[in-house]
Amino acid sequence: GAAFGAMQKVGSVITVNRDLNKTSRMIKRAIIAGLPAAGVNVADVENVPIPVARFYTRVTKAAGGVHVCLSPYDRRVVDVKFFDSNGMSLGRQLERDIERAFFREDFRRVYMDDIGVINTAPEVIERYRAHFYNALDVKAIRNRKFNIVVDYANASASLVLPDLFAELACNVITLNGTLDPEKMSVSRPDFERDLDILGRITGATHAAFGVRFDVGGEVTVRGDVPGR
Repeated sequence: GAAFGAMQKVGSVITVNRDLNKTSRMIKRAIIAGLPAAGVNVADVENVPIPVARFYTRVTKAAGGVHVCLSPYDRRVVDVKFFDSNGMSLGRQLERDIERAFFREDFRRVYMDDIGVINTAPEVIERYRAHFYNALDVKAIRNRKFNIVVDYANASASLVLPDLFAELACNVITLNGTLDPEKMSVSRPDFERDLDILGRITGATHAAFGVRFDVGGEVTVRGDVPGR
């Protein structure tokens, strides 16, 4: 946290997010502790899908953001993703600069009066929903009354999307809609099994389409009407 914070101006704001796993929670707290020491304020967005964290970083004019998560396919690895002020991933060179500062312990520490503050970010999901609707032709979608199958992969997308789909008058069959911290990393056989189930249910219900979100909420895999 201090290594990334040292690259920002004193008094700037960094958003911090994580997945549900307890390891991610531990590392996120360590990052949050390091940022104020560099004179940077923290907006804790808690646990939301990565697109929501990226969006909130951009619209609040934060200097950047951090997301901590288990690697989707190897639970022995923790990924730390850094965002710029537009919510986009940092380039590899900037990531190397952070790594270099971290391993050298070559980062700024401010005087007590300049230590940053830690706040819980307000209305994160609400602001995302409002902008989401504004980007769509809501009336046209409502008139179609889509029947869809959605697999939330037991992750935080289930905190955001159900209300969005309800507002759009979609009839949704939900799979893996409960939060499960132990499923933030999925083995390939389990992933393939879940895709097969998604396809079968999509075909059997004659849904317009079926879709599975990854645990970060950024990547989707779609099943068509026949369930392929």
